[in-house]
Amino acid sequence: MENYKTLRVVDLFSGIYKSFGVDYRIMRKILQVKLTMDQRRVPTILNSNNKPENDDMFTKSLFMYILIGFFISIFLLLPFPLFFKMNIYFGMVIFMIMTVMISDYSSVLLDIVEKNILLPKPIDIRTYNAAKVTHIYIYLLKIIFAISLPGLLIGSFKHGLIFAILYPPQMLLMAAFVIFSTSILYYIILHFFDGERLKDIINYFQIFLAAVSFMIYQLIGKAFEIFDLNINFTPTWWSYFLPSSWFAAPYSIILEGNREGYFLVVGAFGIIIPIILLSIYYGKVAKFFEEKLQKLNASTTKKKKVVASRRKRQNIIANIICRGREEKIFYKFTHDMLTNERALKLKLYPSIAMAALMPLVFLMRSISFTKGLRESLAAINGGNTFLYIYFSAAILATSSAMISTTEKYQAAWIYNMLPINKPVEIYKGALKAFIMKLIIPIYLVITVIFTAIYGLRILPDILLILLNTILMMIIILIMGNKAMPFSQNFDAIKHNSMGVFMGTSLLCGIMTLVHWFFVSRGIPLWIYILVSISSILFAWMVGMNKLRIKREEETIAIEE
Repeated sequence: MENYKTLRVVDLFSGIYKSFGVDYRIMRKILQVKLTMDQRRVPTILNSNNKPENDDMFTKSLFMYILIGFFISIFLLLPFPLFFKMNIYFGMVIFMIMTVMISDYSSVLLDIVEKNILLPKPIDIRTYNAAKVTHIYIYLLKIIFAISLPGLLIGSFKHGLIFAILYPPQMLLMAAFVIFSTSILYYIILHFFDGERLKDIINYFQIFLAAVSFMIYQLIGKAFEIFDLNINFTPTWWSYFLPSSWFAAPYSIILEGNREGYFLVVGAFGIIIPIILLSIYYGKVAKFFEEKLQKLNASTTKKKKVVASRRKRQNIIANIICRGREEKIFYKFTHDMLTNERALKLKLYPSIAMAALMPLVFLMRSISFTKGLRESLAAINGGNTFLYIYFSAAILATSSAMISTTEKYQAAWIYNMLPINKPVEIYKGALKAFIMKLIIPIYLVITVIFTAIYGLRILPDILLILLNTILMMIIILIMGNKAMPFSQNFDAIKHNSMGVFMGTSLLCGIMTLVHWFFVSRGIPLWIYILVSISSILFAWMVGMNKLRIKREEETIAIEE
């Protein structure tokens, strides 16, 4: 194995490890293996399954973090007081680092397989924990370095050498704060909940990371509209509990000469609290944390009452919107897959989250902070910018292609063994479940937000956009590869995903133009709604008939 430069740096602190009773030679070997495995890890931010063997995906991800750090560091150019700028900057950096920690490195922090392999060997718990924490600290320092490098360069250029001297110690303290606060958070969750709940929380953080990364890129430009605002900071009781203030205060104390009590106190917090968290972790939490991790071995299910209640709702909805018995069965099956399969949710839910956020992003771009929020909303209220919802329609319709994928696609052979009289019922049940599970909730959220801005007058417009979304989904099902639900791996749809997206975008653009024409000319919208409903019924009948013929031909070929 490679003798990494990182290990040579850690060697400089070998005496400290030995003073704590750590077998440094064994710890170094464990750390060497961990660093080798890091190169094979695919970070969430890359979110790719198509990686060449032996490709260093972690190093590639660092360039993406540098790009994110560049966008964040633009806040350092704002003509605000340094304390305020560093508050914004460190707040975003802490958020990104903690989210990355939860999304990508939870598998290491919460690992129990490795523990079960190593501890039966002549390796004591101190050595194991030292290797584990050091590994995570090295990983986080690399992420922090990548995210903060642009900020270091820009801040040093703007504020001088003292800024550059203050910056590295702040990053080290921030890494300690993130690691141990995250560990304590996990401990609390595992103390009160089971392992399944913790896995769900980690999965949602992974989804949240993808959505927030998208939001940062889209909204960073709005920062420059508030350059002319006067910022007057008045400390309040809750501002003492902002971690970003703890790390921003030393810059204000040293570079701006603020010697007020507030800045001295929160500046001291930035040093004292990470040390306290470290003491709490090793003194109290670490003893019980590994024991609590055993809950992850127990694949406990949700309470029977919750499952029974969900099943009851599923049965009621399935009886209303589904006809045949087979259609109802696959409606419930698809609903369960979309609810429970974490790998599928990690691939699908970021797109769903972006679908909900996209119209809001474009709407926020229409708001001028220089004119005032009330005047901007009044101007928006009388316009047709609610048609931005069609961006959501395009994303949601395209995402429906994911219904054919799953992590356990090898089990799709069961379709050929089941006594299914009408295979097309599978498509019907799956598509209806997708609509009820994901499409309807997103449109309910959009409806609440946009009617609060535009009023009830846009309800027919939102209904029309929903109908057009369903129409596009049916067209994608007809024109796509017609694979059975959950019968392909995630890579299978990547070959034609760009074509699906381009085709959907073109169709969505045409629908948007027609909708705008109706609205701008004052033509009754119910005419377009009737046309959309008729198109859905026609596409549904024609499309399902084609799918029926295709499945029958495949069945005959298999029998022959």
